[in-house]
Amino acid sequence: MIVLSLVSLLFCYLLYQSKLIPRLISVFGLIGYASLLTSALLEIFGYSPGMFLFLPGALFEIILPIWLIVKGFNSFAINPN
Repeated sequence: MIVLSLVSLLFCYLLYQSKLIPRLISVFGLIGYASLLTSALLEIFGYSPGMFLFLPGALFEIILPIWLIVKGFNSFAINPN
């Protein structure tokens, strides 16, 4: 979970910088995966936060594909000409 959250944080950061999707969705992903990282680290130290910290990441993983199916990427961010 730690590796997944770190790589997903990088992915969401790149989505935020590239403006391929709305920044609000990218920020929601950053919050979600930061909470996943927090949950994984708490588990290592013996605390059990439960499933509460998985919720923002799960919602991001539902919202992102729906957005991509309905709207797609921002074409102006891909080809500014």
